[in-house]
Amino acid sequence: MSPAPENTALRPEQKRRKLAKEAGLSTLLPWNDPKVGIAFRKRETCLGQDGIRFEREVIGSRLHEVLRRFGSNRLRANERGLKPGLEADTHAAQVAAMARGGKASESQPQYQLRAATFENFVEFMLDKTHDEKIRLRAVKAALQAGDTNFRVTEPTDLDAFMQFLMLMTAKWDKTYFADAEYGSVSVQARGGGYSTAKNYVSAMKHIDNKLTGKTNLGDERVIEFLAELERTSPAVNHAQEFDIAQVVPRWCDAIYEAEFDLRKVGGGD
Repeated sequence: MSPAPENTALRPEQKRRKLAKEAGLSTLLPWNDPKVGIAFRKRETCLGQDGIRFEREVIGSRLHEVLRRFGSNRLRANERGLKPGLEADTHAAQVAAMARGGKASESQPQYQLRAATFENFVEFMLDKTHDEKIRLRAVKAALQAGDTNFRVTEPTDLDAFMQFLMLMTAKWDKTYFADAEYGSVSVQARGGGYSTAKNYVSAMKHIDNKLTGKTNLGDERVIEFLAELERTSPAVNHAQEFDIAQVVPRWCDAIYEAEFDLRKVGGGD
């Protein structure tokens, strides 16, 4: 048996997804649909709960992939010229952190997924003349050409990022429209809160600093946007406390129920 349903409260993000589903709104981001051809997909090494590494296909960040393959434009103080691979060991560091169970084992994949979400938004939603779309298309072209001399010199465009934050946090009744190249299809706002926005800011600042050593996302516009969102977002409700004396024995009973007896095969205690 598991704890009674009433002992676990939905978090704000879960409540928003539930409300969106009940309203008939898709919780999937349209620009992450492989059928549209926007998403950059790659193989990622993961560490299973059994300690065995495995690979899976994920939506990847083009910016992070440039960092991994070609290196960074950020130089150490004692270096004078560009060198490939200054930050190209990030993936290896991630795998090592996964093996140790460190914090980076979780943060790196999250940064990459959030960066990928923003990159796909730019391609799908912004006009082809927008500076950020031009920047990211240059990144894509370099990856396709295997251009090891390519460096990202400019960080995330502030205007593009603010448009992204607005869509991700606005109420669902707010409608946006994709670039004409993708049929100007309508896209509903996502209804996210402060935590969602803060995580995207953190991820893109992380990528910016790794690639270029600078970022536009410390701007006052971003700071004020997050501060206002924090004031207006619903409070975070953690899982409700439960009666240990009542619940733990039920968990123990569930673990040793008949259907789990096969775990003991082989002489285990």
